[in-house]
Amino acid sequence: MVVILILATLVSIGPLGAAVNKNFLPTDDQSQLEVVVRAPEGWTLDATDRFGTQMATEIRKLAGIDYTIVTTGDDPQHTPNRFTIFVKMVDLDKRTISQQAMEGKVRDLVQSRYAYLGLQTQVGQVSEFGGSGGFQPVDYVVSGPDLNVLTRVGDQGIQILRSIPGVVDPRSSLVSGAPQLGCRWTAPAPRTWASTRSMPPTPCSCSCRASRSRPPSTPRRASSIKS
Repeated sequence: MVVILILATLVSIGPLGAAVNKNFLPTDDQSQLEVVVRAPEGWTLDATDRFGTQMATEIRKLAGIDYTIVTTGDDPQHTPNRFTIFVKMVDLDKRTISQQAMEGKVRDLVQSRYAYLGLQTQVGQVSEFGGSGGFQPVDYVVSGPDLNVLTRVGDQGIQILRSIPGVVDPRSSLVSGAPQLGCRWTAPAPRTWASTRSMPPTPCSCSCRASRSRPPSTPRRASSIKS
């Protein structure tokens, strides 16, 4: 009899394992979530902070939200156009909506209200290992020496991921930067004249160049598509 029970237990491991939800970290209701947003390139730190405060005000209007905290440029690179909104929900016994359902409501609010800005957003649970926006359930890595090719492939990958039902918050780690125009004013050294006559105007020249700004450091792994 004991042998039969042991065999039955061993055989049941397969069906039970297939039926149970599996994840590296358990998905539980912690009454908190975070919203990570990258604004358009070229935004100043002050403009990004004002925009993050405005978005946090809209999120606090949702039922079940207790308070929010906005931090701007909180990543290791201190990116001026990136901010994180920590959202604290009320206790479980004081609300009827789950944390996962609230993440969907916040995502719909941000996408419907600010879609015209082309933001890169991520709404999800607070990372257990510190930092904001670090956890990605699915991560595709594309490497290569040509940034133009990587930019094109990254954009195509984002469009493909957005067309798949159930995929939310696709984004790419490759940021090509904002176009910039830099001018350098050059003038010759001052001349010394022997006479007291009025000095002729000193000729000057101006050289301009157009370039595209790059991140402070370009990693070896040039592109990473996350969803």
